[in-house]
Amino acid sequence: DPDATIVAEDMAFDPDDVRLAAGEPATIVIDNRDDGVQHNISIEGAPEPNSTPLEAGESKQALTVELPAGTYAFVCDIHPNMQGVIVAE
Repeated sequence: DPDATIVAEDMAFDPDDVRLAAGEPATIVIDNRDDGVQHNISIEGAPEPNSTPLEAGESKQALTVELPAGTYAFVCDIHPNMQGVIVAE
C-alpha cells in the first residue's frame, strides 16, 4: 500500500499537500488520469531517486523516497503549473 497517492487529472495534482514520516522510506504513487498526456512527479531538493519518468496517461507509477524532515515542492517536469508540497515530519 502506498503512503500517499497523488492524482494527476485535468492538468492538476490532487492532493497538492502531502504529509509523510521523516527519515523513513515512503512510497508515493502518481495516478495519471489525463489520457494521452505525459505527467510525472519530481520532488525538488529531495535525495535521489526523487522523480518518476514522464509517462502518458492513463498510468500509475510508484516512487519510494526517504526524506529528511522539511518541506519539499513537487512538480510535473513539463507542466510547471502542476505543483504541490510534501511535508516530512
